[in-house]
Amino acid sequence: MAKVPTIRDVAELADVSKATVSRYLNGSLALPPETAKRVDDAVVALNYRQNSLARRLSLGSSEIIGLAMPEVTNPFFAELADALGETASESGYGLALCITRNKLEREALYLRWLDTRHLDGLIFATNRPDDGSLRSLIGERANIVLVDEDVPVRR
Repeated sequence: MAKVPTIRDVAELADVSKATVSRYLNGSLALPPETAKRVDDAVVALNYRQNSLARRLSLGSSEIIGLAMPEVTNPFFAELADALGETASESGYGLALCITRNKLEREALYLRWLDTRHLDGLIFATNRPDDGSLRSLIGERANIVLVDEDVPVRR
């Protein structure tokens, strides 16, 4: 099995630092044309592909927004998922579809994904009135958007 090229390999071939390659490939650094060409040529020669997981870890962001909803067969939820998927993509995010089946334990699981950074934010919809359990789980989180909900908020 062939060794997967690393950012270190690209840096060595281009005769620049790993940080230079990383910042250049992430678009946060403009290089002189000659240096940029060396990096670009090294990427092509090695068939280098950025490790998106490593990038996300270094940024502290998953670049994924969750959509927690009870089902996908309801046309309202299907249209919501389609529209949010398009908007997320246009903004450079992925959309994780989280089907809850209106079960509190599944809703709690997806809310915990916010804490473990599997998701950067959560768009949350349910079709049942809250007995206080969901409100308690949501707590003070600021990265949740409730859609069409009967969850009382703290004021």
